Amino acid sequence: MPEVQQAQPESKEHGHHHMVKVTIDNRTVEVRSGEWIVSQLKVALGVDPSRELEQVVDGKLVPLDDNARIHVRAGDVFVSHVRGGGSSHGNRG
Repeated sequence: MPEVQQAQPESKEHGHHHMVKVTIDNRTVEVRSGEWIVSQLKVALGVDPSRELEQVVDGKLVPLDDNARIHVRAGDVFVSHVRGGGSSHGNRG
């Protein structure tokens, strides 16, 4: 069974949130439920800031902008990966 890590947002704007389990890159992490700025969530999840974070929504990967705000709930699933950088790696001639 994977080890559960705890993380909390840097600011404690709302004292009403509780800890929930989310999945990041096939590991379970506990974070505070509620609204997060994606860049702060990446730190809490242990994701390198240079990596892109995506959320699995209805079975599809949804890219998350570092400056966006998202609401984290129990059971949310996230995936991180190296940023694409806009270059096309598939066209090698």
